Amino acid sequence: RTSVQEYSWEELSQISALISAADSDAEATEVAASYHLCNADGTLDGTQTKQFVLADGTSVTMQILGFNHDERADGAGRAGITFGSRGIVGTHAMNADDSTSGGWRDSSLRAWMNDDLLAQLPDDVVSAIVPVTKYANATGETTDPASVVATTDTLWAPAYAELGGHMDIADDPHDDVYNAEGSQYQLYADLGASWDTPNDILAISGVERWWERTADPMDGRYFMCVGEDGTPWYAHTPKNEFGVVMCFCV
Repeated sequence: RTSVQEYSWEELSQISALISAADSDAEATEVAASYHLCNADGTLDGTQTKQFVLADGTSVTMQILGFNHDERADGAGRAGITFGSRGIVGTHAMNADDSTSGGWRDSSLRAWMNDDLLAQLPDDVVSAIVPVTKYANATGETTDPASVVATTDTLWAPAYAELGGHMDIADDPHDDVYNAEGSQYQLYADLGASWDTPNDILAISGVERWWERTADPMDGRYFMCVGEDGTPWYAHTPKNEFGVVMCFCV
C-alpha cells in the first residue's frame, strides 16, 4: 500500500503489532516507514490519514499521531499506532453540571466518548482498537503531580502536554502536574506545536474551542481547551459544549 487510507483497519492492526514488537524507537520508525505510515525520513506531517463514517453520517478523518507512544491497558507493552481525529466528531460539555470534581476520570465527556460515541464507530474500527492507559489530573487546582491518576480508555481527548509538549516555566510549581499527564505526540512535535502559540495543526476551521482532558491545575474552575487559532493554552468552565477530538490506538 502507498498510503494509510489504502490499508484496512485489520491490516493496520497487524502492522501496529510489528511496530510494537520493534527493539527500539528507530526500528519501530523503520517498520512504519516501510509500510508508508510516515515519511521516508520517519517524520509525520498530517497527511498520514484514514477516513471512515460514523453511524450518524459524520465523516471522520483520523491522522497518525505517533508510534509506540501509549501503554496498552492489558499490560502487553505499547500500542503500535495512535490516531487522532483531524476535525471534531461532535460537541459535548465536559460536565453539564459545571463540576471539575474527579477531572477527566469522572467527567461526562469521558463517559460519552467511551459509550455513545464508541457505539457510533464502524465495527471494523472498533475491532482494531486496543484500550490504553491514560493519565489526567483528578484534583483540579493543585501543584501535586500525585493528583494525576490513571484511567483505562478506548477513546479519549488529548491532554495539554500531549499537544504542546513539556512544560518548563521557571519557578512554576504547576508544571509537574501538566507533564505527568503525558508527553507530546510525534505529529505535533514534528510540526512545531507548542503550549502557548498558535499552531495550524491544532486549529480546526469553524471550531472556536475544543476540549483537552486536562483539568486546569492553576484554577479549579476550569478544564483546558484549544482555541480557534490552535493555541492549547485556553481554559473554560466544563458546562460549555465545545468540540470533541477523538483519539484511539490500534
